[in-house]
Amino acid sequence: MCMKGSKIVFRNQIVWGKVFASLIRYRNKVVDCTDAELLEIVNKIVGTLKKSAKVDVIVDGEENLPSDTGYLFVCNHQTRADVVFVFDAIQRKMAFIAKDELENWFYIGRYIRRMGGELINRDDVRSQLASINSMIDKLKNKEDVFIFPEGTCSHTKEMGEFKAGTFKIAMKSKAPIVPMVLHDSYKVLTDDKNINPGAAKVSILKPIPYEEYQGMKSKELSAYVRDRINEKLFEEKED
Repeated sequence: MCMKGSKIVFRNQIVWGKVFASLIRYRNKVVDCTDAELLEIVNKIVGTLKKSAKVDVIVDGEENLPSDTGYLFVCNHQTRADVVFVFDAIQRKMAFIAKDELENWFYIGRYIRRMGGELINRDDVRSQLASINSMIDKLKNKEDVFIFPEGTCSHTKEMGEFKAGTFKIAMKSKAPIVPMVLHDSYKVLTDDKNINPGAAKVSILKPIPYEEYQGMKSKELSAYVRDRINEKLFEEKED
């Protein structure tokens, strides 16, 4: 391995080591903390990642972020670190669905559940349906829910197709939708492991009220939201 490659590997080990240490440090406190304490803990962990990796998160469209709760936040998905960038941008508790393989990975499962999230087995249809119904109930109870409708990371600027079924969460709860756009996170985290100094940008778009999509089929709503995100994503030129 060349000297440059060795330095990159060493740097990545330091960054992830500090993040994992933070996850372990707060693993017990996060279980019984208040919502305010939860946000403080997550901010400390995110801050550790940003500082040690020299990564910044730029936020655009903060005026579109609702002051109340009960919204479905929808975003494109470029890397496994995207949820971190999104949280840093909107600074609020939000439930989301993640793979059950994260259950015991540095106590990530504890953090996801404390945020109100669900861990699912992708091969278990019942598990998926139960999680979707749980998200619908949360929205009806005016809690925030977050989804990546692509279902997987693109690792590029280009978006994959949105899974129309995920939008039934909004349709059945009649929740307003907040489209969000992640720019350049795939440049910050490459191959889902190598962190590069730089900035990811999160654009918050105007909320879509239920009345605006009422009567649409799930495929129509999926395409409608995807078009909005895609338009903003390619509105700006690559650096």
